[in-house]
Amino acid sequence: MAERGTPNPAVGGSSPPRPVGRRMERLKEFIKSVRKELDKVSWPKRNLVIKATISVIIFSLVFGISLWVFDLVFTRLIHFLLSLRG
Repeated sequence: MAERGTPNPAVGGSSPPRPVGRRMERLKEFIKSVRKELDKVSWPKRNLVIKATISVIIFSLVFGISLWVFDLVFTRLIHFLLSLRG
């Protein structure tokens, strides 16, 4: 495994930590750039979000109920077929 270089090779140990101020500056720059990018996003209108949410809920309920009915039918069918065997 290669050793990491130190600022002063005559002195052992790791390199000194970066100043906290520089990290905070980079964090602020990152947050500013994120905000700029979010301003570019075209957000959907409120009524479109509500309609899409209602559609997803209805679809999920219909799908869940259909799955439950198929499960019920196939379970009873399997029980019926197994009762014929024995």
